[in-house]
Order: sequence, then structure tokens, then C-alpha cells
Amino acid sequence: MPIAHKRPKAKPTRPKLVDLGNVALSSLNDIIPSDAETRKIKASLNHAILELEQLESNISRTQRRLDSLRSRRDALLGCTERYQIAIAPYKRLPPEILREIFFACLPETVHLPPRLDEAPLLLTRVCSSWRMLALSTQELWCNFEVALSARARRNYHAMGALNTWLSRCPDRPISFRIHAAPRAPFPLPGIRHPILPIDLIIPHTFRIRTLDLQNISGEQMYALITLPLGSFPMLETFDIFLRDSWMFRVEPWEATAFQDAKRLRSVAIRGFDGTFNPAALNLPWDQLRILHLDTLLSDPVGCHAMLTLCAELQEASIRIMRIEDSSSRLMARLPPTRLPKLRSLLVRFESTASHGKFMKPLELPALHTLQTRFDWRNDAIGSDDATTSCYTDLIERSACPIQRLSIGRNSLELDFGRLLEVARDLRELGLADHVRVPTEVWAKMGRGELGAKLERLAMDVALVDPLLNMLEARVGLHRNANGAQCILGGLEIPSCSCLPRASESSMVLDNAGEPKSVLKEIKLGCPKPNFQQKWRMECLEKAGLKIWLCHYGFFER
Repeated sequence: MPIAHKRPKAKPTRPKLVDLGNVALSSLNDIIPSDAETRKIKASLNHAILELEQLESNISRTQRRLDSLRSRRDALLGCTERYQIAIAPYKRLPPEILREIFFACLPETVHLPPRLDEAPLLLTRVCSSWRMLALSTQELWCNFEVALSARARRNYHAMGALNTWLSRCPDRPISFRIHAAPRAPFPLPGIRHPILPIDLIIPHTFRIRTLDLQNISGEQMYALITLPLGSFPMLETFDIFLRDSWMFRVEPWEATAFQDAKRLRSVAIRGFDGTFNPAALNLPWDQLRILHLDTLLSDPVGCHAMLTLCAELQEASIRIMRIEDSSSRLMARLPPTRLPKLRSLLVRFESTASHGKFMKPLELPALHTLQTRFDWRNDAIGSDDATTSCYTDLIERSACPIQRLSIGRNSLELDFGRLLEVARDLRELGLADHVRVPTEVWAKMGRGELGAKLERLAMDVALVDPLLNMLEARVGLHRNANGAQCILGGLEIPSCSCLPRASESSMVLDNAGEPKSVLKEIKLGCPKPNFQQKWRMECLEKAGLKIWLCHYGFFER
């Protein structure tokens, strides 16, 4: 029998859908289809509905599958995180390395009440092992710094933290820095001064390395300095701001606390009450390296006597207020006050009168930095040869080339050129107030005859254009006859956008053809510059000279 071949089953033909995609929706209301067209549209509609249901079913099935994959992924992520924590490399670090990491996490200053988001408290919240290691590392809790406020609740919290801090470092040297508000040079009316925790500090004096107490009262100072001998065997730095010293007017006292502090090297005493005499502190003057005295009223003769005791002094700042006629006559007969190792000296005067007599006995062969400041002026305006001689004589007597000189609130007629002739190796110079520099001095500086090694300059000038001419000459930047274009190295440039780099334009040559240092930065106080002066300053900045422009009030004759 012949084999009957089965005909393949015909696939259902997909009805041809009616395409209405190009017809606007607003136009469908105007179309009236025929009966045949209506049947085709209904068939297309049924087929579209059926296919839409199948797509919705597929989307739901795919969504359930996606949700399952996501949940599995989240579970695996949690597992991998736990696995990584379990085999983390830091767990194999020895405690010594972890402690060094803890020290690197400490902020520069520790302000209390403590913050949980900063080290060292943050280190105790990572894990139990880190907490045990942090609490057992006493060096993390050796520094205590707090700024007390007028709010008693916050201060009580800070003092509670102090006890906790001290209990965690019972065998290590500690540093106290406690500032009491308000930070003002004198008590302000209506403001309550918080009490410094002297009673909490005294039991730990034998291991204090740094003691910084600001706005301390006379009673607290008395309780501190009258402690017995041997109270501060590890003290290295001592910084006190004395708010008042009325107690020392009526009660006899004798300072014994710091007399045998063998490690004491830095002392700073500030205050605004002249009844306290720093010389009566019985400090080990012969071993001090840093001394800052800023108290009222400083006796100039007694100040020389104290400085004479400090043979190892390297940095000093003193305040000389009222110089009486009797003190002025005594200073003229003083023997030389020689400080062979002093490199930095800052002297604050009440006025420019008689300050030269105070500085004349000083012999500073290693002087590197000299700063003076006058709190106010009571001398007549005029030629100030005495002021200039005061500085030039001191600089000439120094065997070490002075490199930094700052004169605050100087007289109007300071001989600027004479200072630069003496200080040939000067690198930084600062002059405050209204400085009138002769044009020939600016010209000499532009040619490199004065201040050839000067790198930084901060001064208030009366006339800006001569200074700009000098600066342009120092960096090799000149203007043509009409002043509208820049010329650098003989090349005329219409705009300053094509100036060479600072490395090419910030060096000039001396007479021997060797490069020498020129100005790199200038802080300028001047009257409000005009448009042309601002443009010239922009040219100088593009040539490599950084200019900081400040506006001050000026005197007019």
C-alpha cells in the first residue's frame, strides 16, 4: 500500500492587523468605518488584547525571577562582607602597629566635652578588641584640651571627662591646656568667669609635661606657684594668662613650685595687672630656651636683669610699658646685656619715646629675627633718626646676618634706606603704618643695590606708583613710553597673557652674573588703587610675584 503522507498541520494565520498608528487621535472621531472595516478592527482589537495579556504574564514571571535573584545577591553580599571581615588583614597586625595607627588618627587638638565621632573615643566603638587596645594605650589619653564656657552644665561635663581621661593614663606624662572664657585681656562686666579645675590638676603635678592655663585668677595662681619643691619634676612648658593678681598686693608669698623644675625650657606669662612680678617666680632662668613676658607694668631695668640670667635663651618676647625718667637714667649706666644664643626677639613698647635706651645695652650676636611694636604713639611727628639708629646699631652689633625684621606702628619718618643698607642679608621685612620712602630708595632697590636678598615684604605705603616701578624692575618687567604695553627682556608684549613662567622671570643677575633671590611675595597696604595700578599688579602676579592687597586707614599731614 502506498504510504500516506500526512500533511503538515497548517499554522494558524495571524490576522492582518489594521494599522492606525499614523492616524492622529483627534482625527479618529471623524472616521466612520464600513461594516467590513469594523469587523477587521474588532479582530485586531481582540488579538491585541490577547497578546497584551500574554506580555503581562511574561513580565510578572520575569519580575518574580528578578526579585529572587536580587534577594540571593543581597544574601551573598552579606556573606562576602562577613567573610572579608573575618579574614581582614588588620586583624593580623601586631598591637604595636595598631597603636601607631591610633596615634595617627588623633586630632591636632582634643576639645572636650569629647566627641564620639573623633579619636580617641571613636576608636573604642569599632570592635571590642580595638576598645580594649585603645583603653590600654595610655598615650592616647595624655593630652587634655578644653575651652570652658559660661554654661555651667557643659563645664561640669568637661570636668567629668577630665577625671575619666586621667584614670586612663595613670603612669604617663600628661599635658593640660585649659582655656576659660571669656578670652579677653581683662574681665568683662556681666560675664561669669568659670572656675579652672586647679584642685583636679594639683594631685597630678608630678607628671605634668605641658601646663597651659588661660584666664587664671589670682587665687588659683597663688595655689599653684606656692606648691612645695619637687611638684613639677617633668614640666617642660609653662603658659599662664593671669586674669588678675590683686591677691599679691596684700599677702606675702614665695614661689617654690618651679624652682627645681629641671626640664623646664619654655615659659610664657601674660597678664594686665602690674602687681605681679615675674621675677619673683623663682624660675630656673639659666636653663630656659623660650621666654615670653607680657605683663603690666614691666620694669625696663628689671627686665634687663631677668634677661641677663637667661644665658641659654633662644627666643624671647617682652613688653616694656612706661619708661620713667629715673629708669631712663639707670639704663644709660647698665652693663651690656649679652645673650649669645638668642635668635628671635620681640619687644613691645608703649611708644617710640626712650625705647632706644632700652635696646642699647642689648648684645645679641646670634640675632636672626627682630620684631618691635608700639602700642600707641606719644612723640611728635618728625625726623626719627633715634628710632633708625636704635635698629641699625643692634643689627650692626650682631655677628649673625639678620634675616627677618618687623617694625609695627613705626614712626612716619623711619629711614627705610638706611635699614636696608645695614641689613644686607634680610629675607623678610615688615613695616606698619604710613611709610614714606624716598624715590631714590625705590630706584636703588629696583637696581638691586638695596635689599638684594629680600624675598617677602609687608608694608603700608603712601604712594603706590614708585613701589610698582621698583617691583617691575626687580622681576624684569618694564613698560614702554605710553605705558600701555609690557616689555620683558626686550620683548614687547601687547597683553600680559604671554608672560614667561615665574621660573623664567623671577630671577635677576648680580654684577658677577650669578642669579640672586628677588621678591616672591608682598603684602601691601595702600590707598585704593586705580585701574592702571590694578592692571600693573596683575602683570606682576603673572610674572611670578604674589601680591596680597590690604586696605588700611592712613594719616594725612
